[in-house]
Amino acid sequence: MKKIAFLIVSLSFFKIQAQILLNPEVDSIVMRDGKKLAADIYLPDTLQKYPVILIQTPYNRLFYRASLPLGIGKNLKNSPYAFVIVDWRCFYGSAKACKTMPDRGKDGYDVIDWIVKQSWSNGKVGTWGASALGKIQYQTAKEQHPNHICAVPIVAGSQMEYPEYFPNGVFRTEYVDQLDALGYNMKNSLLQHPYYDVSWQYTESANMYPDKIKIPMFLIGGWFDHNIDQMFRMFDTLLKASDPGVRDFHKFLIGPWTHNSVGKKKAGELEFPEAEGKSDSFAMLFFDYWLRGAKNGWPLLSEYLLYRMDFGNKTSCVLDKSHYWPLLSEKSTLLLHDGSLYVSYHPNIPKDLVRIHSYQYNPKNPSPTIGGPTLRTDLKQGPFSVGSLCKRTDNYFLDTIRSYGSFQTMSVNGSIDIELFVSSNRFDTDFAVRFGIIDEYKRDTIILSDGIFRMRFRNGFRTNDTSLIKPGQVYPISIKLPAIYCEIHPPYKPFLMISSSNSPRFDLNLNNGGALYQSGDTLTATNTIYTGKNYPSKIVFDGVVIASGIEDLESQIVNVYPNPAQDQIIIHLNSLSDFFNYSIIDLQGKEIMKGINQEAVTFSIDVSELKPQVYFLKLENKSNCFVKKLIKIE
Repeated sequence: MKKIAFLIVSLSFFKIQAQILLNPEVDSIVMRDGKKLAADIYLPDTLQKYPVILIQTPYNRLFYRASLPLGIGKNLKNSPYAFVIVDWRCFYGSAKACKTMPDRGKDGYDVIDWIVKQSWSNGKVGTWGASALGKIQYQTAKEQHPNHICAVPIVAGSQMEYPEYFPNGVFRTEYVDQLDALGYNMKNSLLQHPYYDVSWQYTESANMYPDKIKIPMFLIGGWFDHNIDQMFRMFDTLLKASDPGVRDFHKFLIGPWTHNSVGKKKAGELEFPEAEGKSDSFAMLFFDYWLRGAKNGWPLLSEYLLYRMDFGNKTSCVLDKSHYWPLLSEKSTLLLHDGSLYVSYHPNIPKDLVRIHSYQYNPKNPSPTIGGPTLRTDLKQGPFSVGSLCKRTDNYFLDTIRSYGSFQTMSVNGSIDIELFVSSNRFDTDFAVRFGIIDEYKRDTIILSDGIFRMRFRNGFRTNDTSLIKPGQVYPISIKLPAIYCEIHPPYKPFLMISSSNSPRFDLNLNNGGALYQSGDTLTATNTIYTGKNYPSKIVFDGVVIASGIEDLESQIVNVYPNPAQDQIIIHLNSLSDFFNYSIIDLQGKEIMKGINQEAVTFSIDVSELKPQVYFLKLENKSNCFVKKLIKIE
């Protein structure tokens, strides 16, 4: 067997104050098929043994020669870890190793097998990396190398799912364009399967294998990342279906980051200095515990490490620790009506049976993509101002909160469902939504999340499910937006913008009802949103929406105690003693209990049978209406 010699090269050229160990034979690691993958090996010291952090990348390993991740930077000599960074088959230094349908998990296994045989390895290997570098960690973990100890996949799940590429039936144009620019060449094959068919069923099954995961994983995601929901599904399956020996050891950190800004202070036009660097510091705690046996309290941390974003006079974020998600099981509702969002328990919700709001959508002049969970490098990514879109006439914009008092705060922890009643004068069209925050002076209109829906897919995504719509007929649709965790305070309040395009983020509907992704006539559509009692278009939030502002005034007239309450509440009317109706309403606007006060100044209500959660108590007569928040406890 030919003896392999290694060359120690000074890194003064690369400005890293340590050494890099390179194999002179094209810096290669031999795979089981005899092909070689290009690799850089970074050692703090060539005379000691280290746990190793493996990074497998399709984006050129040479990038890391300027600076190493996880806060190591250029100071490798003080690192407790060695690093091995490998180019994927078919990419950069490993281009000559290319073959059809490479098994990257087996390649990862072979790289780990090589690492543990080296004199500088102590036999423990952890993996790290974002996006594609995260996905390959699941593939490597699936192969179950005994020396693969733990993994940190960032902004990535193992899945390849139909909704990732065709959310609600609409092709994610800019996303796939960027993937193809990186060398994946997926667009043509994806467009051959625009419906949820057998190929998608097989692909989804082949890429979801939690039972094969036998190592602890530390997932890191961003609230503004395009696959945050995919990561939530991945984490949930790991907790439920990975090897029983590791189910209790997985954790998930989510911060105020975009796909490309994990760990950074700035996301889009917003800054969150409190979360800066936290992805690295938490990852190092994880590695230190599993690779070095550090007694750093890592196992005591909860499964979810969630940064709550606060939007108000000062944008900031706070780390919350939880053993479950969403944090609360309640849902709450805002009703759409005439440019306003009405809290569902508002006493003066308009009683109109129907109100229509129409606009024209011309595919030749689409609503442009500004921010959001984009990937293409020439587009803005994350929370950016979309104020210029408000000046367009091809949308329906709602930005006024109608509560029982002035808007004070709104808390959201979970997904957002936009439930609409819509129609069009065409046989097919799209409805696109953007959700965000706007200040009271309408100077800042910042997008937080977006989504889209293609009408022919209203009954499902298989070929036989799809059908064109009837012009003028009203249809209900639901657009689910990704999970988010935030509080919105004055001077900010939420807004919703409804249009029919978001280009180039999503494919443009030509409005002609023709075959998908084929050229044809481009038609202008008149699209309509319906609101009112007969068509209750609304936003349904996971978590609690609190909109208040007249508690001080009400407390001079109405006192409710105890609050929180267990068995009963007592209502005292300080200056009123006339006839009152009362009702208790849940966060979805459903009336749970009602009754009449027969002119008593003080009376009680039995709440012992209510489920512990947040409610609203409404008291009203001919001249007054008061709504108080009521908390029921065990």
